[in-house]
Amino acid sequence: MKILSPRFISINIISQPSKRKRIELFYIIAPANVTTGGPELLHQLVYELNQMGLDAVIAYDRCSKNNMEPSIPQQYKRYVSEFITADLIPDTKDSYVVIPETRPFYVKQFKNATTIFWWLSVDFFKIQCDPKYKFENQGIPQAIKALMLQTKKRAFASIKKAPIHLYQSEYARQYAISHGIAPSALIKLSDYVNDDYRTGIDYLSFSNRRQNVLYNPKKGRRYTEQLIKLAPNLHWIPLQGYSNQQLVSLMKESMLYIDFGFHPGKDRLPREAAACGTCVITGKQGAAAFENDYPIPEWASINQADVSPIEVVQTIQYVLNNYEQLIEEFSPYRSMIKGEKEVFKADLQTFVHSINGLEKNADVQ
Repeated sequence: MKILSPRFISINIISQPSKRKRIELFYIIAPANVTTGGPELLHQLVYELNQMGLDAVIAYDRCSKNNMEPSIPQQYKRYVSEFITADLIPDTKDSYVVIPETRPFYVKQFKNATTIFWWLSVDFFKIQCDPKYKFENQGIPQAIKALMLQTKKRAFASIKKAPIHLYQSEYARQYAISHGIAPSALIKLSDYVNDDYRTGIDYLSFSNRRQNVLYNPKKGRRYTEQLIKLAPNLHWIPLQGYSNQQLVSLMKESMLYIDFGFHPGKDRLPREAAACGTCVITGKQGAAAFENDYPIPEWASINQADVSPIEVVQTIQYVLNNYEQLIEEFSPYRSMIKGEKEVFKADLQTFVHSINGLEKNADVQ
C-alpha cells in the first residue's frame, strides 16, 4: 500500500482516432476508514477506470470521526493498492474529481478541475444537509445549525456547479431532477455487489434450507423489534459481526432476508441475500418504492402504513413454509444482480464518453 503525491502519479496518454492526445486523471473522493456499500463502490470505480486504461486513484477525505490516519481497508485492497488524501488533489484542467453525495461542499472548492457529483444515495445526502433529517438523525442542535446556515440551500448551490451528475438508483435520479438538476446532466452509474456473493449464482441450492429470518439490525430496528416480539419462535438472525465469507455461508443456508429500514439507494444487503438464494421482503422507504431499483414480487414490497405488523409476520411465516415455491419469483431480481457488473462497465463507458463530450465543447469555446 502506498500513499501517493499527485506529482508522482503516472499519467496514461490515450490516443484517439483524431490523433489528439488527452490526459485522463481521475480522483475519486471517499471517506477514510469506512467500510460500507458506498465507499466500496467508490473503490470499485477506481479499479474499473484503471482496468479501462485510464488513471484513477482513491482520495481519502481526512475528515473522520475516529481521527485515524487514512489507510486502505483490507477488504478494499482487491480494488486499490495506493491512495492520496483529498487535500492533495490538484485543481487543474486535466483533473476529473468524482465527489460522493456525502461531501457536497467539495464541488465548490475546485475552480479548474472538472467535478462529477455522484448520487450514491439520497438519504445520506439529506442527513448531511436537510434540517429535518438532521433533527431525526443527529438531534435538535444540529438541525438548528443546518437551518441557520441554510446548509441544504448552500449544498445545492455547490453541487449544481458540477457539469455531470451520476446516479446509482432511479430514486436518486428523480430526487435530483425534483431539486433542479437538469435531466441532461444526469448519467446512470449504478454498482455491483461483491463477487463473493455473485459467484455461483447460477448453481444455488434451494432445498434443505433453514428457516432463518435475516435482518440488518442497523436499519428499521424499532419496527423489526415489533415483528420479533410478535413471533419470538422464529429464528431471527441479525447480520452483524460477520465476514463476507461467513455472510455468504449464512445466506446460502437461509430462506429469508427482511429490511424495513430506509433504503438510501439500491442497498447491497438485499441484493447480496438474493444473490445467495434468499427471498427478500422490504418496506417501501426510499429506493425500495421503485420497481427499477427493487424488482421483487409485489407481495414482497410492503407498505408498512397499509399493513399491520401481524400481517407482516403472517407473510414471513408464509414464505418460510412455502420457500421452494416462492423463491422462483425472485429469478428476475437474481438475474439483474448477476448482470450488474457488465451493466456497470457499460454505464462507465457512457460516462467516459460524456467526459469526451465536455472536452470537445471546451475546445470549441
